[in-house]
Amino acid sequence: LIQYMEVHPRVDLISRTVMTASGDMFHFGLIFLIFFAILAWLAHWSFGPDKAMFSTFRISANTCFQMLIGEYPFEDEWTEGWLQKIWYILYTFLLFLVSLNILLAIIVESFLRVKQETEGRLEVKSLVMDVFALPVLFSWHREPDLSVLFVKGRSCAPSGDGNSCKFI
Repeated sequence: LIQYMEVHPRVDLISRTVMTASGDMFHFGLIFLIFFAILAWLAHWSFGPDKAMFSTFRISANTCFQMLIGEYPFEDEWTEGWLQKIWYILYTFLLFLVSLNILLAIIVESFLRVKQETEGRLEVKSLVMDVFALPVLFSWHREPDLSVLFVKGRSCAPSGDGNSCKFI
């Protein structure tokens, strides 16, 4: 799917950003999963006997994932103990604030690197204008007759560089 995005230079900027950032994002994902597993295990070990939402490691990881996407399945009195408050602040700080900022930094740095590489390229200015101009240009020029294309293709002489041909 990403290869098809290379058709237009502006859309290609996004696909090349994803490809450039993929190595860093893989390593970020590994570190993120390690921290996530450690904090889920810590919650299971610390609060598992008292809280049903941390009773097993799987349930604890599910609860931590729900917290990560913004769903906090707690009662109001859940953070009554100081250990629970410390874990909650540590989880929020490490996995949400720091990790999100690192992920954004990886993507922005890759985007800026790709954008700097494409500064010198001749490119189309707007995908929207291309999409709207295509039917107009097609109606003006119409598609050529296939017999004309066949004759032109047979009368093609290779150019000096060997990669293209000029029509005779």
